[in-house]
Amino acid sequence: DKLYRELALNDLYFLLVYVLGIEFAMNDWVYERCREFEADPDGYLDLWPREHFKSTTITLAAVIQAILKDPELTVGIFSFNRPAAKGFLRVIKWHFESNARLRALFPDILWDNPEREAPKWSEDDGIIVKRQGLPKEATIEASGVIDGMPTGRHYALMVYDDVETANSVSSPEMVTKTTEMVSLSFNLGREGGRRWMVGTIYHFASTYHELIRRGAVKERKYAATKNCEFDGEPWLWSPETLRKKIRDMGTYVASCQ
Repeated sequence: DKLYRELALNDLYFLLVYVLGIEFAMNDWVYERCREFEADPDGYLDLWPREHFKSTTITLAAVIQAILKDPELTVGIFSFNRPAAKGFLRVIKWHFESNARLRALFPDILWDNPEREAPKWSEDDGIIVKRQGLPKEATIEASGVIDGMPTGRHYALMVYDDVETANSVSSPEMVTKTTEMVSLSFNLGREGGRRWMVGTIYHFASTYHELIRRGAVKERKYAATKNCEFDGEPWLWSPETLRKKIRDMGTYVASCQ
């Protein structure tokens, strides 16, 4: 258990596969992305293909690891709307409640019965692990950028997952609104705080492109194939699966995804 705990705290891939039990992530692609993220996590917009584990690696495993390393941390998870953000919190909450291996390794941080013992333990109000400080923020809170954005909060770690969607690029006015609201949300970070962002680009003049242009985030991008072309060798899928996805989605949607 001592070795497992040490590895869970210092090896993101080990935590993801062997402690969180996401065994279908056991592949070279996820291993390499874990190592890349560990080496330089902050300030990036990670643009990876759908079904290539970006949310699983960053919004789930890396957030859990950050809290296990520092239970005094406060984390804000942001998506386009609040229900989407709460979906990410829901998975983390489940692991803190029901993952027997994780709970056995970190009894000093995770509650035996969080619904009864924790000061806050819900998707609406956020969840609080065992900690010494009493900040007004929960350990993790979930918010939308278009709806449900909080006020008066200051998070040490801001995690953005899919703040841009197909709906957010439906008109120039919607793109502008999304960009403004994401920019406004940056005020909820603490001075010297950290920022992670993952997503999918849907438009050549989207919110993500504007953030990259400003230097608010650095782009870390991978296509589904090694040469970034539809006829290239896929990182994870078989060529047949890739061809089927392109056929079913059409070239525009497939290019975005």
